[in-house]
Amino acid sequence: MTNPVHCGACQAVIAPANIDTARELASCGQCGRLMDLRQLRGSPGEAPDTSSKARARAPVMLPDGMSVTTTASEVVIRRRWLRGKHWFMLVLFATAAAYICYLWSTVGASGWLVVATLFALSFNYNVISMFVNRTAVTAGAEGVHVAHGPMPSPFALKAVAKKSDIEQLYSAKHGALFSVQAKLKSGETLRLVAPLVTAEQALFVEQQLERTLGLVDFAVDGELNDGGALNVEGKRPTGASSGAALALLIPVFVVGIITLVFLATRTEVSGQLRASGALGSWTFQADDCSSGEREGFGGVVLTASTDSARLIRIVQDPVRGNLVVVASPGRPNHVLDDKSCKRFEVNVNRTDTRINKIWAVDGRVTIECGELTGSVVFETCH
Repeated sequence: MTNPVHCGACQAVIAPANIDTARELASCGQCGRLMDLRQLRGSPGEAPDTSSKARARAPVMLPDGMSVTTTASEVVIRRRWLRGKHWFMLVLFATAAAYICYLWSTVGASGWLVVATLFALSFNYNVISMFVNRTAVTAGAEGVHVAHGPMPSPFALKAVAKKSDIEQLYSAKHGALFSVQAKLKSGETLRLVAPLVTAEQALFVEQQLERTLGLVDFAVDGELNDGGALNVEGKRPTGASSGAALALLIPVFVVGIITLVFLATRTEVSGQLRASGALGSWTFQADDCSSGEREGFGGVVLTASTDSARLIRIVQDPVRGNLVVVASPGRPNHVLDDKSCKRFEVNVNRTDTRINKIWAVDGRVTIECGELTGSVVFETCH
């Protein structure tokens, strides 16, 4: 019967599954120590080939932005996607979305606006995913399972690898970020955990998986420190802990944008007209208006909430010029022009703002006629 192999550090019995007889190495499942079995036996002979010798690198401490849950059967490593730059991106794309909403209300549908809307939706979706998503790396006796969520994202794909298929794990560059790769016994390479934002995160995940799976750490071509020194003091993903002030400012900023859009499209009317004589006796306190374009004429329609049955239309007639038309219930329209009034100042201007496919108009009417006098100012009538 083969004598059991004990760990030189904690004296625990090393499981046969953690003994690599081909390379004469063993890893302790309890403390993670790596041992050269030839030195343990005290066997004479040549020193092992340094190109294939296992390494016992210093453990990487838990990086910022990550958490670890360890049980008797598995280890789960979680990484938040949120970083400081995502707060700036949220403000930027939320502003873009608010502006596009404004364009929809003023300009109306168009091909370029549809394309811009799709771009804004996709960017905002990706930014929101950075706030809510996490990567979960679960390692146990059977292997490794990597999942991302809850929102699907093209930036991270699920991965699964059985322990029996993995020959070696190593950390590598992944574009401007980092990843943990698995060199499989079939000769293929699997990108197991990606993206990771610092080299420190990649090395930490690698070490935790090697310890859980009982894999020995060997040098691999293309790994992070291949051909040079490695600095694991990467940039801290501070967004999750330092964004409290921004979390308050961003809603205020977005509300401000919406308020500006509301104010830019808000209709304002002030003033009154007083009737007498043939029109009867009443006061028209104008408080709302609409563009005459809705009824097929150039000008504006004035209304009053206190006299909803009566309308006053300011008409720009191409033949007769400016007219004031009073529409009262049960009476024919009463038309006033500059020939029948002592003072007749009518000014209606089309603005550069288009709301719901209607050009907004501004203007002012001041008249002194025998049956109607007063002044009304109107803005952004649409």
